[in-house]
Amino acid sequence: MSSLHGNHSEKWKRALAKRLDLDLSRRIKTYSKGMKQKVAIIQAMMNDPELLILDEPTSGLDPLVQREFYDLLKHEQGRGKTIFFSSHILPEVERVCDRVGLLRKGMLVDIESIDNLKSKRVRKLELTLKEDVPQERLQIPGVEISRIDGRHIEVFVHGHIGDLMPKLAALPLEDVIFPEATLEDTFMKFYSGGKAE
Repeated sequence: MSSLHGNHSEKWKRALAKRLDLDLSRRIKTYSKGMKQKVAIIQAMMNDPELLILDEPTSGLDPLVQREFYDLLKHEQGRGKTIFFSSHILPEVERVCDRVGLLRKGMLVDIESIDNLKSKRVRKLELTLKEDVPQERLQIPGVEISRIDGRHIEVFVHGHIGDLMPKLAALPLEDVIFPEATLEDTFMKFYSGGKAE
């Protein structure tokens, strides 16, 4: 691939491989999933394109390589490059993107700034209680109950999590699982039936 783009591409390819810790002397079929992902990133970036289109580019990368990759993207943004970045992981999108386009059934339904999207962010929270409690105690502002299965409760949380914690602490909690916020949860809440109000 690099031979199609000349010497500049070859030098940049080697610099990218060094930054992403990729051994170019090995055959691709011997690479792990994460190593193959590095090859794909290098192929996308090595000819110094004005537009980068990246679909779930950090899948399979270890955290240190992910950090280096984010630094590379920031550098490219600083050089005036346009980057389309597809991901379902909200913290990753927040780290990399200025604006987010939301798709529904293959159509662009909205474009949001990161700050505006954060204000709409919906998080899923899973609670396990030590004892049964009346359902009225679970009626907490900013919390929407999505499922109750005995003492296991799944809720959607709207707004700032700091305001919610003292109210949750008043419940007889045995366990709390707070998965990473995803764009999918926000999308399903606000856009599955049409544009958010």
